[in-house]
Amino acid sequence: MIEDLADEARRILVEGAGTWRAVVTAALRSLGGRAHLSALYHAIGNSGRQTGEHWREKIRQVLQRGSTLFRPLGGGEWVLTAE
Repeated sequence: MIEDLADEARRILVEGAGTWRAVVTAALRSLGGRAHLSALYHAIGNSGRQTGEHWREKIRQVLQRGSTLFRPLGGGEWVLTAE
């Protein structure tokens, strides 16, 4: 699954904080703090190398469980509320 990710996401998981929450936070921050789920998939995934969909499920799980860190705006859009 890690092989399917963009370089920055892999770096965070392997060398950085090591959590999916950190990956999603970094991606959302890089997108200006507000983004549609599809933009997050694009920022975190590595086009052409995806062999599975598990990482997309993990992104949705992190967003939904992020309580005070992420807030849904509706229509698949999310905003980073705090760090």
